[in-house]
Amino acid sequence: MQNAGNTSKTKQSPKAGNAPAKPVVQTTAPVVKQSLDDLLSHTNSQPYMQLATAMQIYDRHKDKPKFNVNQVGTALYNSLGSIIQQHPGMDRQPENALLLSSIKNNIDYGTFDNAKFEAVRSHAMKFIAPYWEDVKNALSDGEYKRMAEIAFVRKKDFPNLHNELASHDTAKNAAFFGVMLNQMSEDASARNTSNMLQYYNSMVDNIDLSVYKKAGFTDAQASDLAKSAKDTYTKLVNGMTEQAREAHMKDMMGIASYKFSQHVKNVDVGHIKSKIGAAAPYEGLLLALQSKSQPNEA
Repeated sequence: MQNAGNTSKTKQSPKAGNAPAKPVVQTTAPVVKQSLDDLLSHTNSQPYMQLATAMQIYDRHKDKPKFNVNQVGTALYNSLGSIIQQHPGMDRQPENALLLSSIKNNIDYGTFDNAKFEAVRSHAMKFIAPYWEDVKNALSDGEYKRMAEIAFVRKKDFPNLHNELASHDTAKNAAFFGVMLNQMSEDASARNTSNMLQYYNSMVDNIDLSVYKKAGFTDAQASDLAKSAKDTYTKLVNGMTEQAREAHMKDMMGIASYKFSQHVKNVDVGHIKSKIGAAAPYEGLLLALQSKSQPNEA
């Protein structure tokens, strides 16, 4: 007969191997995306911008009779040399030192032509492309939109990208006002007011009557008000002095700029990122660097 005091089993401590595992504490900090400002502050972007600018100038003017490839070739030579020198020892490598020397000798002795520019450009792209990838990874949505603003306005500098960006339904109005703003700016610089009525008609031909309707006007009344405003405006601009026309052009540019900025806000950011991301590396890089160095177009 067992002792009643021994009827309960002795409680054993759990083996060390069976102890509950302690929760793992995550000690690695989340990866913080590098901003474009941070990237530019730690790299010398100037020669990249000069190199991309030389490529852009070449594309715009290479087929013109008076185009001097030596001038843009000199910019190509200087900027490429500066980029190579940023990497310790690379400028002393024979393939780089002799390449730069041959470019300079071709320019100095008048044997640098379009075919040689394009050969050097193709090689220089191998320096631009990795830097453009770094820039793309640092861009915010707002910076992408800022780059799109420049491309919308400066169609002459970025013709292919402008058209690609304008292909989306949400971007058509931004592209329209961007081109108009650029033309207005050129006219204002030349003190040319002859296109003033044309700009007005372009802006109001597809006028949005919803504002009138929200104010309580009927469809017929809204249409009549818009037509009356157009007729009255035409009479007012006739006979204005040149000083008055120039002052009025500034007001007109202000309205166009406001409309442009409003339409840019509505452009699908996914579309912008897709088209700019697929752009030629020198165009994308040039847009990004110019967006940080120029005041807003709108």
